[in-house]
Amino acid sequence: YLQDIGIAPDESYPFTDIKLPDTLQNPSDTRQPFERHDLATLLEGIADDTAVYNTAVIALYTGARIAEVMALRGSSYVIQDDHKCLYMAGTKTKAADRHVPVHPALDVFIQNLLPTNADEWLIAGVRSKGGADRRADVLGKRFGRLKTKLGFPPTKVFHSLRKTFITMCEQAEAPEGVVADIGGHEKQTMTYGLYSGGSSIKQRARVINSLSFSAVNHTLKRLKSVPRSARVRA
Repeated sequence: YLQDIGIAPDESYPFTDIKLPDTLQNPSDTRQPFERHDLATLLEGIADDTAVYNTAVIALYTGARIAEVMALRGSSYVIQDDHKCLYMAGTKTKAADRHVPVHPALDVFIQNLLPTNADEWLIAGVRSKGGADRRADVLGKRFGRLKTKLGFPPTKVFHSLRKTFITMCEQAEAPEGVVADIGGHEKQTMTYGLYSGGSSIKQRARVINSLSFSAVNHTLKRLKSVPRSARVRA
């Protein structure tokens, strides 16, 4: 939960080396990515909850954390270095403050979500008295109930969409440093982590555009976001 809302780092596994009671079943189970063949079933099954569906699609195509997606506003959709991007406001580290190029298949979807007022949330339909973190909590619980009804195990949660995205990047043989910049991870090496200014938007776009979401793209053609009238903001 703390990783989902952006407080604990993704790379932290505090319970890995703890000796657990034998009465616990599968204590080594960790959160797993959704398989490609899971995605169409998942999106079909959550489509009736518009906010959950829209959030899941954006997370899948960008690798963003749930709190980052829920923090997006109309003004987050920008042009950066001649590429359409979503600006992710960092929730944990400096690396998390980044621009993520929009996959071509996601562009119209995002534009349909844009509010008339650029300061309004990109994801509507989530009632909460708190800020983005509280909205992420509410939506995460809604996602959890829906995916459980669809028969997905406890090891597959909203954060699994982020794992799916990064898995697809690795299987596409994308440079790890570029994927780290897309996902908002700190680089651990001295050369890139300390001295590099980071990958270019063009490099990130090249990686994202190389990913194939064939089953998801087919689903998106039938299950579209609710249109809102707005323009891309530079």
